[in-house]
Amino acid sequence: MSALSLAPLSLLRTLTPEQKTGLFQKLEAVQAVNAARYGTKGDVVKAAARDLRVSTQAVNKWVGDFNAHGAEALVDGRRKRGKERGLPEITQRWITEEYLRLQREDSGVEIYKLIRDRARLWGKTGNPKYAIPGLVEPPAMGAKGYPVGLSQETIRRYGPDAYQRALAHQGRKAASDLLPSIPDSRIGVSYLERIFFDDQVYDHMIQQPGWEKPMRPVGFNALDYLTGAFLDFHMRLRWWDENSESHRSLTQREFVWFVLGLLSSVGYRGDAKGTRLVFEHGTANSWSSESGRLKTHAGHASFESALSAFTGGKVTIDRSGKFNQATWSEMMFVPKSAGNFRFKAPIESMFRAVRTHGLLIPGATGRNADLMPAENYGLEREETKWLKLASKFPTHIAEAVQSNLFSFAEYYSAYRMIYAGINADPDHALKDWEALGFVMREWRWEQDPTGLWRPRAELARLAESAPHVAATFDLQRAENPGLVRTRRMSRAEAVRQSEMDPAIRTLDIHDFHNLLPLEWAHELKVTRERTLVVRDPLIKGTKALTYFTACRNERGHRISLSPGDQVLCHLNPFAPDSLIVLDQHGAPIGIAARIPDDVASNADLAQDLLAARALQTADADAPVRAAFQGVAERRREVKAHNEGLRDAAAGIVRQTPAEKASDTKRRNRVQQTASSVDTSGALDAWASSSRTGEPPAPAAEPKPADDFNPFA
Repeated sequence: MSALSLAPLSLLRTLTPEQKTGLFQKLEAVQAVNAARYGTKGDVVKAAARDLRVSTQAVNKWVGDFNAHGAEALVDGRRKRGKERGLPEITQRWITEEYLRLQREDSGVEIYKLIRDRARLWGKTGNPKYAIPGLVEPPAMGAKGYPVGLSQETIRRYGPDAYQRALAHQGRKAASDLLPSIPDSRIGVSYLERIFFDDQVYDHMIQQPGWEKPMRPVGFNALDYLTGAFLDFHMRLRWWDENSESHRSLTQREFVWFVLGLLSSVGYRGDAKGTRLVFEHGTANSWSSESGRLKTHAGHASFESALSAFTGGKVTIDRSGKFNQATWSEMMFVPKSAGNFRFKAPIESMFRAVRTHGLLIPGATGRNADLMPAENYGLEREETKWLKLASKFPTHIAEAVQSNLFSFAEYYSAYRMIYAGINADPDHALKDWEALGFVMREWRWEQDPTGLWRPRAELARLAESAPHVAATFDLQRAENPGLVRTRRMSRAEAVRQSEMDPAIRTLDIHDFHNLLPLEWAHELKVTRERTLVVRDPLIKGTKALTYFTACRNERGHRISLSPGDQVLCHLNPFAPDSLIVLDQHGAPIGIAARIPDDVASNADLAQDLLAARALQTADADAPVRAAFQGVAERRREVKAHNEGLRDAAAGIVRQTPAEKASDTKRRNRVQQTASSVDTSGALDAWASSSRTGEPPAPAAEPKPADDFNPFA
């Protein structure tokens, strides 16, 4: 017998589709329980409760109600009353609209009070302006003081959900956080195929000698999607600029240099998959010029087009959509433009892990002023006082001043360890790790200390070199399977396994000028001292950076600049030891090396600088040497002439250089063909004849000794 036959048609005609579905589910459960054999009904009740996601008490109640009152007792009356005897749909929509007009989270209480008071005024005065939309007459007041059918719980039930409230009160960006996330998979993704970039302000104050107040660090990060590893990070202080009276926050120019550094050190994919760089719309974004003001040497008006063209379309840039429109067009007023944080969720979520690891660092600020420790007010004043005093102390005393905060060097070192620790931690829950092959088979001897595990490759080598020893391990493993395990790789191990991909290529520093606008270049003039002097606003400090003018081009050839030459230069604020030098039209010349300020304490660096200066000196000497070559030749001729006159007066005949060379060749031939007979005298005679022009005397025959016996 089917569940449908248990419900009379007269009942089904009065039910909504939702009520019919619920009734049939209950009837099937009741029918199964009633048909169960003695002793098995408990299991059937549990199975029905599990399938319908209700309690066993509910199933037992259905059985009792059906057996006592029939199928009508199982109808969900609440749904029926909601449609027939509950509030009209117009009233329900009005309640929802009133909710959306109020901003506070506890607006349900306010809506309840509004409707209650409005119903009272309507009933007392009969004035239609107090009428509740959808109701024909004022509702009667109940015993508990509120209108019948309009309890606080009923009004709350008709209120909007969390998404609708966020959409009405905050906008689409906040509401999007309440939508279900879009599942994604790493299957089929390659290393460096998708790289996420973002900037962050670190949640600590830093005390740095030479500054008059504590500052917060800022920086950029890059995350590989496949391995989930931090590929690189940049950090600097958010310093106070006295000239502009503002904090020097991160800039798009810095970000472009950060991206170029990553592409030159880590690389990009040169195969058909390519590399997709995921940027944001704020600071972590590349340069572009819709008006055409910024252009590269090749005429590209954006970093995106220049990078795609230079890499043959292998590197592309992706950005999230913007939340910069009114919720609906007729609302007119637009919010402040912001990117979709869900678009780069992997790196956003990793920032939380970074901050968690840095909780023990002193000087925490919290995400905002409301979350900042109250004692930071006094702490910052104390640190500022000592920073100002230390600036007036002698150097050896200022360096001894202690602080309750980290210095920048200490903070940077700490976060280097934090990023490395996150990458090296195998305890993670990254999806699809096993399917990607990021697992490692390990083994250990039974007598090994706890926690010591050996790589599988070591066992393979042991099987080749000492099979009998490997056989011993096989016996141990047969008795104890726990001697072998499969371990999930850390992010760093996954990177090491993936970076051997032959499809990975890197940019060269000589390629950077193709990706930078000429307007960013410094216009410089070679000084009288044959140096280039640069002051870059992205590098804190008023002291200029000085560079040699001997440049190396991409082929390794040296090109020297002369005093007064006008050039364009790109200075990488993250690697200021190398300066990219271009001619006035933007064509590359080469890379110039920096002259450090203090090399007294570094003998190797001093030696390198001396060698570089020697090369530059040789380049500078070359035109001078060429100009005086004629004078030098004349002086040599005068000297040779005078020496010839002196020798003639003394009766000395000297060989000319050509005669000396010819004499040497003859001597070498004679020595190669000489026999074991001593010909030294003949050689001397021959040499003498070559000088005098007379034939040499014949060599004397060797005389035998007195006891010489030719037959002995």
